Amino acid sequence: MTAERDGEPAEGQAFVCRMLFAHGVDFVLIGGVAMTLHGLRHLTDDLDILYRATPDNIARLGQALETLGAHARNNPVLRFDAAVDLGELATWEGNLFDTPYGRLDCFRDAPGVRSYDLLRRHAEAHPLAESHVLAASLTDLIAMKRAAGREKDLAVLPELRRLHRERTQARHTRRTR
Repeated sequence: MTAERDGEPAEGQAFVCRMLFAHGVDFVLIGGVAMTLHGLRHLTDDLDILYRATPDNIARLGQALETLGAHARNNPVLRFDAAVDLGELATWEGNLFDTPYGRLDCFRDAPGVRSYDLLRRHAEAHPLAESHVLAASLTDLIAMKRAAGREKDLAVLPELRRLHRERTQARHTRRTR
């Protein structure tokens, strides 16, 4: 499941988004798929989401994970069971899953994100999976990558900044015409 095909996520990633939509999960895409939707050619083998950490939304996410047949990363024996595992979604910062449709990384919090509400307010809607998915804004992606500080995150910062400059200049040019 790699995202890169002409600025669109792979089929498995789109299916996972459809399942999250079908269960009413409130989430924003972050990471590689979000960068791909913004037009950055980026290979990724997972779908990263930041979800609203309210009890109702966590319950919906839990149901979606069960429907998707999610299990702990690299451990198919540890299948997600909403009746038992919802507490982990509520308390752990990040939960990494494998599904038959690819990897799904679910984050309650992320470095560089001040609040879910601000991230969601700045997020941009992109067509995906017969709907529109919210992807973190370029500004927020840059902040997250910088705050994470991992080598792979820092490596994409120049491209994200370039894309952000181009978009900002294009908006400015349209306003001054």
